[in-house]
Amino acid sequence: MEDLSFGDENKKTFAEIIIAELKKRKITQQDIANAIGEDYNSLKQCLYCKRPIKESVAIKLCNYLSLDYNEVIKNDPHLNIWQNSNAITFGQKLGKLLRTRNIDHKDFAEAVGISSATLSYIINNNRTLKLNTVCTICSYLNVSIYNMIKDDPKYKLISDSFNTSIISLLKEAGIENPIPDYESTLLNLIKANKYIFEAKD
Repeated sequence: MEDLSFGDENKKTFAEIIIAELKKRKITQQDIANAIGEDYNSLKQCLYCKRPIKESVAIKLCNYLSLDYNEVIKNDPHLNIWQNSNAITFGQKLGKLLRTRNIDHKDFAEAVGISSATLSYIINNNRTLKLNTVCTICSYLNVSIYNMIKDDPKYKLISDSFNTSIISLLKEAGIENPIPDYESTLLNLIKANKYIFEAKD
């Protein structure tokens, strides 16, 4: 990544680095949106910091531009939130995200359909959520479900299920989060089409 400064004197956010790279390579935002399979308007809003960028989209951008993801995000508070962090549980990570993004707890609770008291219990690790609520929270914040729950022993069964062959295949194909609640959707599809998986004579 020549000509890009990552020093203390000129810390660049992920969006600033990507925009600089696109200009340097004379690639339009429309072209890269098409190349990585993302909506142009949504990508444009992310690059101009009008909405947080999804981790999966950030990875696709870095892969397409052959950039080191960890190097590019190291000065961006929205994407490097877990680096040098003691946050392990889902609640700790959620609390840190809300603080980092200056999201009001009451407004957030209302937006994801839980009470303020429940949100407080979650942040303080006194409540384990159903998978659909975890999916709703992660979708609202545009963060990876797996990264939010993978270190939390309360969600061990759920995080372990992300290692199934289906999920592994998706990850190998570079698809980190095809839809916000893909885990729930996959489970529902399997339940709804149970006969497909039953042995036939």
